[in-house]
Parts: sequence; C-alpha cells; structure tokens
Amino acid sequence: MGEVLEKVRGRGGELVLRRDGENGPEWTVTAGNAQLYSPAGVARPAGLLRPGGVLAMWSADAAPAFTERLRAQFAEVREVPVEVPRGEPDVLWFARN
Repeated sequence: MGEVLEKVRGRGGELVLRRDGENGPEWTVTAGNAQLYSPAGVARPAGLLRPGGVLAMWSADAAPAFTERLRAQFAEVREVPVEVPRGEPDVLWFARN
C-alpha cells in the first residue's frame, strides 16, 4: 500500500486506486491488513490527494461502519453496489476531497 501511495504522491495525487488482496473491511485475509480500513488507513490517502482527487476501494460486501469512516475524512463519498453472479453485491467506494 505504501508504495502505491508514494507513486501517486509523485504524480500529484490526482487519483489513488487502492488495490489489495483483501475481501473488504469486515473480512480481511490477515489481521494486520485491517489497518487499511482503520481511521488512520483512510486518513493517509485523504492527506495525499489534492483537491478533486479520488480514492477508489472495493469490497466483497457492504460495510456501513467503513462508509462512515470514509465520510469522516472526505467531502464526498459514493457507495456503488455491484451485482455479482452469486451472493450479496460487491461494493465500490469513491471518495473525493
């Protein structure tokens, strides 16, 4: 995660796409990866984005508490359900300063 954010910072922070091997905020593969979805994990990319920059994140399931964490850091948060062949919809979040 750090490497991706540093590269974005070098390009001016127009777009951050956080892509990791996780299932989402409520169901991480390893306990240490929960930091990606913590208040500090959300604050870091928020601080790197310049005005108008976007953070995009994916989850295999809805996570209302995570949506609220995003809303605490970003001026605009859009939650988009994505239908999948089986089970509950995946979720994409787009957060903008």
